[in-house]
Amino acid sequence: MPTKAKDREQANQQLEEARPMIEDLGVEITRNISSAGAVAARATEEQQAALKKAGFQVINDKKIRLLPKGWLKSPKALEALSTFDFFDPFAPFRRPAPAPVERPRDGEGASDYIGELPTTGKGVGIAIIDSGVEAHPDFGERFLGNVSPIQANRPYKVAKDPVGHGTHVAGDAAGDGRLSNGRFRGPAHDANIIGIQVLDESEYQTDVSQALEEFTSGIDWMVNNREKYNIKVANLSLSMPLMSEGGGFYGPELLYDPIGAAINRAVQAGITVVAAAGNSGPDQGSIDGTPAINDNVITVGALDTNGTPQDRRDDSVAEFSSRGPTPDGRLKPDILAPGVKIVAPNAPGSEIDSQNSLFAKVREAVPHMNGRQLAGVAYKMVEAGVLPEDVLHMDIRDLHDLFAYGLDVQPTQGQWKDGAAYIGMDGTSMASPIVTGVVAAMLEANPDLTPAQVKQILVGTADPVRGESRVAQGAGAINARKAVEVALRSRRG
Repeated sequence: MPTKAKDREQANQQLEEARPMIEDLGVEITRNISSAGAVAARATEEQQAALKKAGFQVINDKKIRLLPKGWLKSPKALEALSTFDFFDPFAPFRRPAPAPVERPRDGEGASDYIGELPTTGKGVGIAIIDSGVEAHPDFGERFLGNVSPIQANRPYKVAKDPVGHGTHVAGDAAGDGRLSNGRFRGPAHDANIIGIQVLDESEYQTDVSQALEEFTSGIDWMVNNREKYNIKVANLSLSMPLMSEGGGFYGPELLYDPIGAAINRAVQAGITVVAAAGNSGPDQGSIDGTPAINDNVITVGALDTNGTPQDRRDDSVAEFSSRGPTPDGRLKPDILAPGVKIVAPNAPGSEIDSQNSLFAKVREAVPHMNGRQLAGVAYKMVEAGVLPEDVLHMDIRDLHDLFAYGLDVQPTQGQWKDGAAYIGMDGTSMASPIVTGVVAAMLEANPDLTPAQVKQILVGTADPVRGESRVAQGAGAINARKAVEVALRSRRG
């Protein structure tokens, strides 16, 4: 429940002064969210009406998703599939027929597209605001640890990523590829990595109030510690819906965006912020979350290289990549970077690693499954949120084809701990940190660049993608070498 104040400090002051009035209405304040200039409270419809009349904005504390579209909504439910009996020895002699072996598209690393740059982000701190970062060998001593600003029982230096998303993102930006002989290497492979954990395995869906507190507290921690860790660039491959007065999302007038306000404070402090556009394409107007809509953010859409990262002629905007304009008509995204089958460090045992392993297991087992087992697997996957309910109405042969050809089994490479060293992933979540890594290289080349200058250089050096609209591609695909060379030339002395 925020006020209509113009800034956080004013909002917190108004809330404190109004606390007696709020309590006189019988409203129970459950939590202060000072980092967002708001409080969480329990209120009836009549109490909400009274609060609005008194000048407060009332936002329904409903469940929202933080990870982009396409990830699990209930990862715990997927665990039941791991013990499911997939195999029927007589299935090959019944319908459906065994699926032919299909060779999946090989993944590509950031360096396959970016190449080697004149600078590598040495000494620059990159904040990964995500699900945490695992201490993968590709990060070495450059990984300075994770921090969870609002949870004291998660001390700094803990290397944990229960989801796997943040580890991949960190590798896209700054992995050195040591377990792949340098192939799966990020643009800023000499930069330092700081994990700011605002999402864990229980928060694929979370309350608005909790998400606001975690996001804003994490960004504030970054700003307050920027000099200690030389944090010059931050990546946010997460998103929240826009909120408007009356508790609705995607309202015609955005009245309350505390995450946007926190990001603006970071940019004013000299930190360049890069964010994923989202995975809700291909419709126009599908960039509709924060921080992607923020003018001060470099918003990144996903480029599909069609498996030929060195050949630009067949590039296109990935179908899933969110398109502009923003709800108020501004052009977004700003730029594109590769976002399809991007291979980067894996966190073995994480939710994403487990999901991919299970999908691969299901796909391999299809020739040995009978109709009952196919239906059982479909039910479990719907329950886990990885397939839509429509799947339950498919006939057995269609289910067979879905599991044989339709599951998104990502490529894996190498071995680390009890799993793969690297895993492929699709999404603007992967495109964004590739740009983040290039930004770190630019800031090594010229540490005096402001966030606005960084954005101007990236947009000015981008290569337009043939046949794609401005609302799909922004300025075009990133040209990392040109951007770094311009940054080098702009350095004084």
